[in-house]
Amino acid sequence: MFSISKRSATLSGKCKADSKEAKDGSNATWLTFELEEFKIDAAELAALLREPHAFEALYNTGANPIEPYLKGLKSLELADSIGEAYVRVDVGLTGFTRFDFKGCKLSKIKLQLRQGGETALSCKVTVAPNLDGKLATLLEFLGHTVQAELRGEAPGAQAELPLNKFTDGGEQAPMSNTGRQIQAAAAKAERKKRAAAARDIN
Repeated sequence: MFSISKRSATLSGKCKADSKEAKDGSNATWLTFELEEFKIDAAELAALLREPHAFEALYNTGANPIEPYLKGLKSLELADSIGEAYVRVDVGLTGFTRFDFKGCKLSKIKLQLRQGGETALSCKVTVAPNLDGKLATLLEFLGHTVQAELRGEAPGAQAELPLNKFTDGGEQAPMSNTGRQIQAAAAKAERKKRAAAARDIN
C-alpha cells in the first residue's frame, strides 16, 4: 500500500468523459483527468516502486546538490496501472470544495527526476463519478493548482516491503533485485553518456 498525503498538485487542462459499460451491465460515464506536479519524498517513492532503495538507485546522493543518474530522460513511466485507488481533490480559492473519488484507475504514472532530489509524479485518473452539479466546480479548476491525495496498492504488490533501509541490528538491508536492476540501468546510461562525450572531444 502506498499513501501520498494531501498536498499541492496541478489539475491538468486535459479532461474527457466516456460512456462505458459497467460490471453490472449498465452504462456509466467515466471521467478521466490528469494530476501533475505531485511532489513525493523518498519514502513515498520507495512505496510506489516497492523498492526500499529506490531513491538511492535513481539519484546520485553523493553529488552536491543531489542529481538524478538518468539526467537525459524527461520522465520514467511505470509499466502498470493501479486499480481501485482512492483520490481526493480539494479545489477553491477561499473555501475548498472536496471531491472523494473511490475505485479509481491510475494510469500513465510518470516520475520526473530533478536536480536536488525532487521527484514530481503525474498520472491520469479515471473514475465513474456522481454526475451532480458539484462536478462542474472541479472542471472549473482545470489547469489550476489544487490540493490532492492518493492512496492505493503499488503495481505488482504482494507484501509490504520495509521502507527503512536498515535492519534491526543497524546494518544496511540488502538491495532487492528491482533495486539492482534500476541501479544497473542508471550506471549503463551514465557510461554511454560519458562515452559519447569522449567521442565528441576526440
